[in-house]
Amino acid sequence: MSKPQESMIEREQPEVGKPGDAECNAEEAQQPKRSQRIKTLTEKGKEMQEGKVKGLQQKFNYIYDKWKTQVKSAKQSLSQTAEPLSDDLLQDIISDVLGLSADVQRIYEELREVSPPNQDTRRRVDQCVEISKFIVSKASSWLGGKTPEEEQQWSETGSLFNSSTTTALSILKGTSEHTGRSSVKRQEAAAEAAASQAILKVLQEQEKEQLEIQHLEAEAKKKIADEEAAAIKRCLEREEEEAKRKAKLEEEHAAIQRTLEEKRRKIMQLETMKSLNAAQARIQVYDQANSVKEEREEDNPAPVPTSPQPLYVPFVPQASTTPSNDSTAELVKVLA
Repeated sequence: MSKPQESMIEREQPEVGKPGDAECNAEEAQQPKRSQRIKTLTEKGKEMQEGKVKGLQQKFNYIYDKWKTQVKSAKQSLSQTAEPLSDDLLQDIISDVLGLSADVQRIYEELREVSPPNQDTRRRVDQCVEISKFIVSKASSWLGGKTPEEEQQWSETGSLFNSSTTTALSILKGTSEHTGRSSVKRQEAAAEAAASQAILKVLQEQEKEQLEIQHLEAEAKKKIADEEAAAIKRCLEREEEEAKRKAKLEEEHAAIQRTLEEKRRKIMQLETMKSLNAAQARIQVYDQANSVKEEREEDNPAPVPTSPQPLYVPFVPQASTTPSNDSTAELVKVLA
C-alpha cells in the first residue's frame, strides 16, 4: 500500500502543477481584488458574510463526511470476492456515490462564490472527485462482468481509508462481511420502504386535500355563476316589467288623450248647438214679431201719404230674415 500513499502525498503537495493547484494559484492571484471588495463592507456586512461562510463550511463538512461514509461502505462491498454482487447493489453504489459527490461539488461552488476556500477544503474536493470516479469505474466493471485485480483496486484511496476515522469499519471486519452487507442493505431497504410509505401517505393526503379544494372551488364557481345568472334573470324580469308598465301607462295616457279629445269635440259641438239654437230663437222671435205686425196692418190699413217722403219706414221682414238665414247656413256648415 506504499504506492497509494505516495500518490496521495504527491497529490496533496501544492507545488505540483495540477488543475487544482492552477485553480488555487488563479484564486490567489485574485485575492487582492477580493480583499479590496471585502474592505468596503460594513461591520454588519462582514458579520453576515462570516456567518454565511461558516454555515456553508459546516454544510460542506456534513456532506463530505456523508460521502466518505458511503465511499467506505462501497469499498467494503466492492472488496469482497466471496460471491458476485447483484446488479441492483452495484447500481445503488454508483447512484449514491455520484449523488453525494455532486452535492459536495455544489456546496464547494457555493462556498467559492462567498469566500476563497482553504487548502484543506480544495484537497477534499479533489479527493472526492477522484475517488468517486474510481469507485464508479470499479462498480461499472463489476456490472460488465469484469473482476479487477486486488492490487489495482484502491490505488488512489489508501490515505482516505487508512485514516483514524475507519474505526467503525475495523469493528465490522470482525463479523461476516456478507452478513453485514446484507443486514445493512436490508435496513436501508426497510428504511427506504418506510420513507416511501410515509411519503406516499402524505402524497395521498395532499391529493385528497387538493381534490377537496378543487371540489370546493368548483362549487364556489358554480354558486357564483348561478347567483350571477339569477341576478341577470331578475334584472331582465325587472326590465320587462318596467317596459310593460311603461307600455301600459302610455296606453292609458293615449286613452285619456282620446277621451279628452272626444270631450273637447263634444264641447265644441255643444257650443255650436248653443249658438245655433240662439240664432234660431232670434229668428223665431223676429218671425213672430213680423206676423203680429202684418196682422195689425191688415186690421188697420194705413192712410195714403200726401207727401212724397214718408216719415216712417215700415219694418221689412225680408230684410231681417235674410241675415238670419245666412247665419243659420254658416252654423250648419260648421256642424257638418
